[in-house]
Amino acid sequence: MGRTFPVTTPRIQRETANSIRGGPCVRSRRRRHRTPNHFHGVGLAWKRTYTRVIGERQLNEMKILRQMRREKHQHIVELVGSYVRRAGKAGGIHELGLLIWPVAYCDLGTLLLELDKMNNLLSRLFVSPNDRESIESTNFLAGLMRKNPSRPRGETCRDSLKRFSRAIGCIAHALEFLHAKGIRHRDLKPDQILISRDGLWVTDFGWSKDISNLSTSVSANGETINRKYISPERAQTQPTGWSEDIFALGCTYLQMAYVLTNLPLQQLEDLRTCADRSFQANLENLGKWVAPLRLKSKRFLVLAFLIEQTLISEPDRRPKAREVVAILEACNNMSLSSWDCQIFGDCCSDTSMPTTYSGDLLEVLERTVGGDNNLNTYDAAWEILHRQYRLSCRAVEKLQDTLCRNDLEIGDLGVKMHDLEASTQKQIEDLQEQLRASKAQQAHTSEMHKIKRDHDDKTKSMMEQYDAQIESWRERIFGPQQSAAASLD
Repeated sequence: MGRTFPVTTPRIQRETANSIRGGPCVRSRRRRHRTPNHFHGVGLAWKRTYTRVIGERQLNEMKILRQMRREKHQHIVELVGSYVRRAGKAGGIHELGLLIWPVAYCDLGTLLLELDKMNNLLSRLFVSPNDRESIESTNFLAGLMRKNPSRPRGETCRDSLKRFSRAIGCIAHALEFLHAKGIRHRDLKPDQILISRDGLWVTDFGWSKDISNLSTSVSANGETINRKYISPERAQTQPTGWSEDIFALGCTYLQMAYVLTNLPLQQLEDLRTCADRSFQANLENLGKWVAPLRLKSKRFLVLAFLIEQTLISEPDRRPKAREVVAILEACNNMSLSSWDCQIFGDCCSDTSMPTTYSGDLLEVLERTVGGDNNLNTYDAAWEILHRQYRLSCRAVEKLQDTLCRNDLEIGDLGVKMHDLEASTQKQIEDLQEQLRASKAQQAHTSEMHKIKRDHDDKTKSMMEQYDAQIESWRERIFGPQQSAAASLD
């Protein structure tokens, strides 16, 4: 099992853990207390795992987080550094360490329990001001919200619930991002969702699987992780796919909806009595799980139906992550008379869903929630809503196919342009070579002309000297007069 430490360090050395100085322990079998240092004032979580054999599974989280460095998401933890070293003098155990940002205030599972505890306290007729449990819960929630612990408990709880409700959309966005990148989390649960004063992050990718390079998202192994949130197909060791994460998301949403509607989590626990008390082993009580949500408030009707769809036992019938996001975004845009709390924070307020489709969803939801409480009416509206989304998805897929074809054509044109550019460059190089050869030939010709002129000048000078010499000989032999006459003859 991995251990997570909030740690701040003056420098990061991946080769050894001896240089890492940590802060107080958050989760560990042995609690350690260290003097905190600072890495440029940024706190880091130090997660350590001990194993005898280093294999693909042990290095999986390191691999997944490194892959997500290329394109970050505001709700996925970031890997700052990692190392692998031998632990102990014997050297038989290896230590795998990860430095992860950020350091969380708590996880969603802890926040669920604290809010449930606060709801139970507020439901009592009288709570002593000195009640230890009440004080601890108030201080915990006030610390998360950066509020004064002396404020009334009701105000602190309401502010925390508003913050808590916005986590619904953030989790869906994070899961949609992972699936779009070809990554299945495979162990999604409240304990794997970190909460701090500044945001929310999905973490712990030790069991995740990167299937971006595979032709199918289905894996046929029957590995078991946390049985409370596992899907029926994994519990039966059948092939699993994307819908496994959707089932775990539905379980998480169900617990969150109970807390948001002031329903005790123990009531949900009492409806899971079969086998190992997991959700998948008690799906025959699904109608009983969501029935209190429908009766509590109209604003949770759509969320109740969404939870039902995510917890269907047949994997192929569960919605995709992008469908969950689209439905939640439409719900988020409903009038405040139907939804008290926003289910998306400012970090996820932008939507990539087409405007016309968003309007259709919103219109159906407003018409449905604004009507009566007839469950058949809501079932019919849900089917209309789901059918409209399917049609929109097919239109988007056709558009994506068109874009892919355009990309291929652009790629072909790029290849042709590259070939043409290479051919033109070759021709230019040949012409430049010919020009250089022509210039060299021209220089050689000029040099030959110069040599010929020098030769002609020398020949003319020699002829003049020869004529002068002949004239001198004639004067010596014949005398000046006869020589002149000979010259005239």
